Amino acid sequence: MRNQGVTYVNVLDMTGDTSSLYGVSSTPVKFLIGADGNMVGAGLGYKEWDRDEIKSLIQTLIDASRK
Repeated sequence: MRNQGVTYVNVLDMTGDTSSLYGVSSTPVKFLIGADGNMVGAGLGYKEWDRDEIKSLIQTLIDASRK
């Protein structure tokens, strides 16, 4: 992740506890957590995170969490 310049927090659920808590039944899965600690979105399965529509969605979620 460092080699790719990723600066956001990433977690590997080695025990499966977090997967159980969030009801994850497939991988990969990504959760977008707002500044208040609440989940504001999720992506199940493989996604091209550098697509303009995904970037726009993430920016919308960031903006909404700041209100």
